[in-house]
Amino acid sequence: MPGAVFLTGGSGFVGGAILDRLVAEGREVRALARSRESAERLELRGARTVLGDLLGEASLASGMVGCELLFHAAGRNELCPRDPLEMGRVNVDGTRRVLEEAARAGLRRVVYTSSAAVLGERRGTVGREDSRHRGSFLSEYDRSKFLAERAALESASRLGLELVCVNPSSVQGPGRTSGTARWLIRYAQGRLHWMLRTRVSLVDIADCTEAHLRAASRGQAGRRYLVSGSSRTVAELLEVVAQVTGQRHRVRFLPST
Repeated sequence: MPGAVFLTGGSGFVGGAILDRLVAEGREVRALARSRESAERLELRGARTVLGDLLGEASLASGMVGCELLFHAAGRNELCPRDPLEMGRVNVDGTRRVLEEAARAGLRRVVYTSSAAVLGERRGTVGREDSRHRGSFLSEYDRSKFLAERAALESASRLGLELVCVNPSSVQGPGRTSGTARWLIRYAQGRLHWMLRTRVSLVDIADCTEAHLRAASRGQAGRRYLVSGSSRTVAELLEVVAQVTGQRHRVRFLPST
């Protein structure tokens, strides 16, 4: 039987799907929980919980001892946060700290949930794992994830960790209510009055989860793996919602540049 797995972000959409998959496969999962309420929910899903925080003072290493693998899926996901500095602290500083705790506990392999947003491909090009970044950011989220991935790779190299990055595009599926899913929901409710005329790359949550598990077993340390499915215009996505719900609403499209 494979060894135990330590998971951050188990209360989130992607982290929760990873948790459910690992539990279904019979793996022992120790999940980081920020509160007693969160711990109770994670335990109901089959995890053992470790109370703590990415930026807290209490050591996380003791809860990681005996684990052979870390899935670091925790992070802030907001396009326009009220406090960009706090997003940076969680996504960047929190990532550095959890890797330091993992090294202290004797872990060697880490799967880090990054983002396709860190590619930053130039306009008119198709993003790949080795795309040269354009040098500017579309949101504070993009900036924080770019810096977080760089911090993760630097920390892993310094600490001797085998770190694999998984870079999903916009993850969608049952239960998603935040991020890009918010405007799909608002359209279904007749509350989306305007949108930018742009494209969105999507990946199903089941495919995203499978990519994380394959990264754990097959991914090369120090590499990133882009995970994406179809790329659609916003108008096309809203049409899909309209077909599913049987409700169509007028939306004003604004140019993206």
